[in-house]
Formats: sequence, structure tokens, C-alpha cells
Amino acid sequence: MKRLLLLLPLLALPSCDSPGRATAAEPVIQSPPAPPAVAVTAPLELTRSVVRINSTRQTWNDNQPWEKNPPNQRRALGPVVGPNLVLTTGELVGDATYLEFESTDGTRLTPAKVIAVDFEANLALLGPADDTAGAKFFEGMKPFEMDGSPKIGDPLDILQVEDNGVPLLTVGALQGVDVVSNFLEGQYFLTFQVKASMQSAASSFSLPVLSKGKLAGLLASYNSKDQLSDVIATELVKRFLESAKTGHYAGFPGLGLETTRTEDPSLRQWLKLGEDQGGIYVSGVRKGGSAQLAGVKKGDVVLAVDDHPIDRRGYYAHPVYGNLFWSHLIRGEKNVGDTITLKLLRGGQPLSLDVKLVRQEESDNLVPAYTFGHAPRYLVKGGLIFQELTKPLLESFGDE
Repeated sequence: MKRLLLLLPLLALPSCDSPGRATAAEPVIQSPPAPPAVAVTAPLELTRSVVRINSTRQTWNDNQPWEKNPPNQRRALGPVVGPNLVLTTGELVGDATYLEFESTDGTRLTPAKVIAVDFEANLALLGPADDTAGAKFFEGMKPFEMDGSPKIGDPLDILQVEDNGVPLLTVGALQGVDVVSNFLEGQYFLTFQVKASMQSAASSFSLPVLSKGKLAGLLASYNSKDQLSDVIATELVKRFLESAKTGHYAGFPGLGLETTRTEDPSLRQWLKLGEDQGGIYVSGVRKGGSAQLAGVKKGDVVLAVDDHPIDRRGYYAHPVYGNLFWSHLIRGEKNVGDTITLKLLRGGQPLSLDVKLVRQEESDNLVPAYTFGHAPRYLVKGGLIFQELTKPLLESFGDE
């Protein structure tokens, strides 16, 4: 059978604002080079605060949407963050058909379930599938306390547990902080960059990151060449857990804007921006997003969010981390339902708008960027396959 793609004429704007990764002209806030990291044997009591997570995943076949691809397994080390509650990455549980907790010594197992997941922030909260069996499994476990906000240059410890149950701490340093995408393209969140040389003897899909024995974040990826780890930042973990533990996870809000820098002198003159003004140009407004509902229009210039001025590159001064991309003011520091004040320039005239923040589900997009846990939608008609257009489907044809 021949497959026909229903190519739609318009793609929806992403729900978050896109800073892109830092370039040489936009350095990430960094500390001086850290000394070489060393793995040391950790106190055995730390094994009371972590469990292994075994995940069996089976994705759908984009080319034959009625079939699934062969299953594969992943393993992670998850920190215990509450009574019978374990934190891990959303990437680990995406399209999972079976999840399981395993004690670090390998003697106890119990099925697990997803309590809350945010694929955009790459975080998931797991609990036991059976409360009685789960209570027995977690007996004697000690949840981690959450750390405050570490500063540039502070030491951070990456916790691993070898197959024989011996815990290891790789001592690194918080070298940089940036607002980047560490899982889904186009979804940007606060991320720590930790300089540390990881041990391959105790490999794991994700790992807890500690500061003075408290949970400071979750390792999302590791670059062995540069010995740099991307770590989901403390603030994001805190906000996710606060919402997830209520049983009604609301997710992180989005503003629904696409923006462009205003460094070009001709553009600034056309926008009637003064030399002492920063601001970023609104190049697109997503229909149904927070900004569109509040009256923001394409062509506006965002000068400030609340009392935080935005410079012409799109950065603002964070009190701890220095210059950060402005989207962190929305996705990292606010909740769904909060109201912010946007200070704009429209046609050369100042304007203030109060914006109530909402979250738009990916399934509401014209072309969804991800479809975890859902089979592709398709129709067979007259020997032809008509399939709903999604980003994963487009990517199955190649990079272009």
C-alpha cells in the first residue's frame, strides 16, 4: 500500500520561546575551569535514598502505524523524593510498556507506575503500582531533602551505584548555567552544566546530582568528550515536585511567542527604539496562547517582564546566575494561572498588558511535536494510508 501524507499549509508556533544554544558570541555564564573530577566511594547510607528504575519501552512504527518497533530496555538510578515516590526523567518513561523499581542490591523488585510526567521539562514522578507491595519495598528508605540554589563554582556530586551495590560519588563543579533544550527540541528550561569525569563501570540512563548530601538536580545527558553533564536545575525539580505531589499536575506555562533580537540598527530605527532601550521583537504569536489571549500582537517589542528589563539579545539579569534568556521568567519561575505584566512598545508607544499564564497541551497543536503513549492516527481508504501529520512522522523521512 502507498502512504499519503496530509501536508497541512500551516505549522503552529511552539509554546515556548526559543533562545537556541549559546554561541561564541553568547557565552554561557561560567566559572574558572574546574579541577579534574574524582570518583570516591560514597557513604553506604546513600543507597537508602535511591532505587534503580527498569524501563521497557516500545515505540510505534511511523512507517507502518499499526505496528510497534521491537522493545528495548533502559535503566536509571532515581532519587527517593517522598514516601514511596521516585524522581526520574520523562525521557525514561516515554512510551514505556513496563516500569519496575529495583533495590540497589538487586534483591527486591516491585512494579512501578507514572504519577506525573512532563515531557517538555523532562521530568517524571513514579510510585509503586501496588500500594501494599510498594510500602514493603520502600520500608527503611530515606527521601532526599532538596537543596537551595547552588551557585557558579559550587561543588556538585553525581551519585552512581555499581552493580555490586557500592555507591560512588563523582565530585564535579557547577561550571555553567543556561536555558537550553535537553530532551525535546524547542523546549527550553534552566540547565546546569557540571564538569565531571563519569565512571563507565556504573552506567545509568539518568542519575541524582547532590549538593552537600541534598538533591540538587537530575542528570539528563553526559558528553564524555568534554566531560560535561547537563543537569535539570534545582528550581525546576522543586516546582515539578510541588505540583506533582498534589495529584493534579498542571505543568509549566508558556507565553506562546516567537521573538527576534533587536541588535540591527535599521530594525531598531524602524521599531522606534531608543539607544538606551533593550527589547525583543515579537515575530509570531501562537493562537490560543497566553500572549494572544492578552492582546499581544506580532510587531510588538517586549521591553520587560514584570520588573525585569530585557536586553536587545533577549537576556535579563538573574540575581544568582547572571544573564539568562528571558523565557526562564515564564517557564522557570511562574505557575499556570499566575499573572505577569508585559511592558511593550507598539508603534513607538509604550504599552503594558497583564497576561494570565496558561498551558497549551501538545495535542492541541496543528502538528504535534511529540506523541508519547499514543498510537499514530491513520485511515486506510482504497488501498491508501492517510496518516495524521506529526513531527515524529516527518523526522522518520530524514533530517531534511
